[in-house]
Amino acid sequence: MLERGYDAMKGYSQSKLAQVIFTFGLAEQLRGTRVTVNALHPASLMDTKMVQSTFGYNMSTVEEGTDWHVFYPCLGGSLQSRIE
Repeated sequence: MLERGYDAMKGYSQSKLAQVIFTFGLAEQLRGTRVTVNALHPASLMDTKMVQSTFGYNMSTVEEGTDWHVFYPCLGGSLQSRIE
């Protein structure tokens, strides 16, 4: 099926880039509305079965990927008041 070698890290990186590019496009389409668009990348290579079976190692924990500071803005909160 594959005629050339597959590089899992390259595929992972390209998928993250595709998410950001999609978010910019969606934000442009929704300009002038009251909708905010965000690209969320909670952590790199979280310790999941898929990551372990594909890469054999992880770079962060699931707990790090689910910290409040990642999801708080998605729930309508602002981090600005917490940073100052």
